[in-house]
Amino acid sequence: MTLGMGHLLGHSLPLLVGAAAIPSTMAFMLSCLLKESPKYLLINKSDRAAAIDSYRFYQGLAGGALEKAIEETLKEAEGKSSSWQLSFFAELRDCWRKVHIRRGVVLGTCAMVVGWLEAVW
Repeated sequence: MTLGMGHLLGHSLPLLVGAAAIPSTMAFMLSCLLKESPKYLLINKSDRAAAIDSYRFYQGLAGGALEKAIEETLKEAEGKSSSWQLSFFAELRDCWRKVHIRRGVVLGTCAMVVGWLEAVW
């Protein structure tokens, strides 16, 4: 947004797009080096070996700590509801009942609408 000001790069759309494309490309290339989440691998893919490798990569765990983390992840998966839609809507309802979260959502939405209106007019 700041780079789009007239005295910076606002006069040249290709430079403005290029300025955003460089960090975006770097972030994409670096994300290719990351491994999947250990929870995703263990719970969704049921790939224990890849989950162990992922735990070692992200948290540097080995031995007993690694087995403890895997057991905790499996216990967490067992505790979750089998119907994710029901739990999602229940959590959404609970979040909406909390005043500070509701206020943040409303203020964030208003800020986006005001930003959109400024861009349009």
